[in-house]
Amino acid sequence: MGNATMTPKQVRLKVFRELCRHDNDLMSCWVPLPTTVIADCLHISLYQCRKQMRQLVEEGLAVRSSCPSDSEDCSLPYHGFLITKKGRDTDIYRYCSLKGARICAECFGGPMEQYLPTTFNYAWIGKEAPVREQLFEI
Repeated sequence: MGNATMTPKQVRLKVFRELCRHDNDLMSCWVPLPTTVIADCLHISLYQCRKQMRQLVEEGLAVRSSCPSDSEDCSLPYHGFLITKKGRDTDIYRYCSLKGARICAECFGGPMEQYLPTTFNYAWIGKEAPVREQLFEI
């Protein structure tokens, strides 16, 4: 589906899914994800991204955050967004957690469960995601 034909809800789901993927990234999950990066990754306008991110913050799924850069770095602090506890309790987040854990298990070895967040709802494993259509059609 092209970006020009997406509804605002579909754009919001794409933005949230990108934030969920980032939160499950082993290398940089603690760094807030800027809207400029999300917009670039999803090939959407910065305006669309910021508008939908504001909505996600209002819904309690994301929070604005910043962190200082490395002490050896001379760059500015990182500003962006992180997932909230409410955001981690969504099917999209669980799907992204499972996908990330599978990749880590294949690359680094060991059981997939060892790479899942400690608060992961294990009863969800093996069940069809209720939002599967939304995850793949956007």
